[in-house]
Amino acid sequence: MRRIIAAAVAAVFVTPIVAHAAPVTGGTTVVRVLAPLGTIVPGVLGTATLRSADPLDILFPITGGNLTITSGVPGATGTIEHDGSGFSLTQAGTTAEIRNLVIDFGAGTVLGDVSVGGASQGTGLTLFNVLPGVTFGGAQDLGNPQAQLNLSQLSVDLLTRLFGVTGIDTSQRFGTFATVPQIAATPTPAPAAIALFGLAPLALAVARRRA
Repeated sequence: MRRIIAAAVAAVFVTPIVAHAAPVTGGTTVVRVLAPLGTIVPGVLGTATLRSADPLDILFPITGGNLTITSGVPGATGTIEHDGSGFSLTQAGTTAEIRNLVIDFGAGTVLGDVSVGGASQGTGLTLFNVLPGVTFGGAQDLGNPQAQLNLSQLSVDLLTRLFGVTGIDTSQRFGTFATVPQIAATPTPAPAAIALFGLAPLALAVARRRA
């Protein structure tokens, strides 16, 4: 019996802590546009705000998502959502609107809904690729965004078709971003506590037998 108890106690200290997904409740993401836009005029949509024109910084309120914080790179899996905000690109009477951006850390992409002249071009489209190697974390500096955004092939095709932009590809840097989400606390029983609760009936049985 003592061996059983000792083994259970040992398990308390070797049981791994399992990461759990937690809902995202708010926060802010900033995108710094660094690509030369030429005669294309950018704008903000919905709840997005322009922080500065040079550099071109756009702030997007975080409205939801689900994250699991992990170790290493990128430091998280899951998504961060920005419903109700976006940006526009206008040239010679043609306006493309990009809304409802979603950062997908697992895929390393940024998705969004695109419309041109009020006509939808698709929802949840892959618009940007996040350059690998950027560690996610609450310590990201909104004043100095470092995570690199590259254009997706779909974005390259749209820029060419709508605005006649040529000579760009998926290696083209669109800009950088930083995101600082607020994550809801989701307390879960610690492995040690679970193991100790399991030991309680066993210890009581041993005590009764000795008595």
